[in-house]
Amino acid sequence: HQPSYGSAHPALWLLSADQQTPPRSSRPRLAAMPQRQRVPHRTAVERQKEITAAFDTFDIDDIGQVDYDCVLASIKALGLSAKKSEVRAAMRELGACPETGALDFDMFSELMQRVYASRDPLDAMLASFRLFDPAGHGRINIKDLRRIVADLGLKDHLPEEDLDRMVQFFDRNGDGEVDEEDFLRMLSGTSFQ
Repeated sequence: HQPSYGSAHPALWLLSADQQTPPRSSRPRLAAMPQRQRVPHRTAVERQKEITAAFDTFDIDDIGQVDYDCVLASIKALGLSAKKSEVRAAMRELGACPETGALDFDMFSELMQRVYASRDPLDAMLASFRLFDPAGHGRINIKDLRRIVADLGLKDHLPEEDLDRMVQFFDRNGDGEVDEEDFLRMLSGTSFQ
């Protein structure tokens, strides 16, 4: 496969170390995870694109392999978290020695699928919220939405009125902003009452 740096997930550049979600002790162990977790088709396709972009980004020499350090960097760049010991154990399960070996794309993809499967859904939703609220105000306003739409090159496709309607629809307390609770309610489709 050919590197596709232009299609890399924005998280590879947007997420910094201070935005990383701390690992949870209750999170399932990476090495103990099933090989595949059933996820909606669209999510699976998006994850695979992110995995491919991460692999291409860290396969600098275009040899079709990445080492342990690149795996850790990929996990962090995608806004995920995993203990180093879990990554080493998963690499051994996949037949690679973390200290001296490297992972080809298929092995890398399988390991990253396990990392995604071990992720706490609430952490994932809050990480998404932080992409819309990089200043950390705890709320998303129309200005934040305009910035995201412009950054994604969708300004011509999403009129200002639609953005206003989005905020109004999901803003439960009527303050003109979407807070974390509103955002979580929107993503999970529940009322959180």
